[in-house]
Amino acid sequence: MEREAYLYEKLENNEVRCLTCQRRCVVSEGKTGWCYTRRNKGGKLYSLIYGEVSSLSINPIEKKPVFHFYPGSR
Repeated sequence: MEREAYLYEKLENNEVRCLTCQRRCVVSEGKTGWCYTRRNKGGKLYSLIYGEVSSLSINPIEKKPVFHFYPGSR
């Protein structure tokens, strides 16, 4: 599902700057950003993954601030 992104700014010549991450990609008309999850359409930035999981990671609970909760569990 495509939806207009929240974090971007419009630039000249229908270009936009994505502000989602620290890369601050400048995305030209019809192109996608470095992450391939944002596309410039008509000078507006659209999210190509709206409502989908964008990353998943299983880490030991000891890395979290709640490491005393269940030691050794995931």
